Amino acid sequence: MNLRSALARIEGAFAARIRQGITVGGVTLRAADTDRAAFTQLLTLLSEAERLGMLPPTTTIADRDGAPHALPTAQVRARLVQYGGIYQSLWLRKLNLQNAVKDAADDTARAAIPITFA
Repeated sequence: MNLRSALARIEGAFAARIRQGITVGGVTLRAADTDRAAFTQLLTLLSEAERLGMLPPTTTIADRDGAPHALPTAQVRARLVQYGGIYQSLWLRKLNLQNAVKDAADDTARAAIPITFA
């Protein structure tokens, strides 16, 4: 497998994994760039609300299918932090795979690298 096709295969596998979403606390959340940005904004908003003494007791988030989940705000924050950690581990896996295929000695060695995302 040549370098270009191996890198494309990694991108495709990563994109497919992201389309599955990220499950935290039994709720699967979308993980596209726009979703991650929205969750980051929500965490920032909740931090500012806490600083101002305005933290709501519950916060509603939507799962991958758009179903709302009203949860205690502390749980939402904890789940979003877990979500970020899971995404980071997937991204690091992608980076490590890209480096492995770039460092492979030849096309045969590249083809032997398992391209998977848990």
